Amino acid sequence: MSKIILLAFTLSLITGCAATKIADEYGSNTVTVIFACPGVNWTSKKLDETFCLMQSKYSPNEYILGEDTAEKYGDAALAALSDGLSLLFDGDIQEKWFAAAKEFTAETYGEKARVINFRQNLASYKGYAFEVLE
Repeated sequence: MSKIILLAFTLSLITGCAATKIADEYGSNTVTVIFACPGVNWTSKKLDETFCLMQSKYSPNEYILGEDTAEKYGDAALAALSDGLSLLFDGDIQEKWFAAAKEFTAETYGEKARVINFRQNLASYKGYAFEVLE
């Protein structure tokens, strides 16, 4: 039991530190990063889904594409009701997030712009960081 508590404490500490770093870089506060969307809600036309999009204040071509707040809380409630089984059949795959990042990049920067350095973001449950090459 003490190993579980130690693991939970370590994970929450890592997540809290990552959220604080994200809050500083993306112009928000830690509480907003953890519990709400500190950026703007952007809706993908191709995927018909809303995402939380944050733009770095230090590097304007760097973004984080995260799950919108309503879906985040819905997933948490469903996971609690199903003892975590709903997370196994979620359907959110990296390719979907990459497609959303590519759509945003083309919409904002033009068709010739490219998504580079696409990687999972550790500060949020579901989210990916990426850069845009104009």
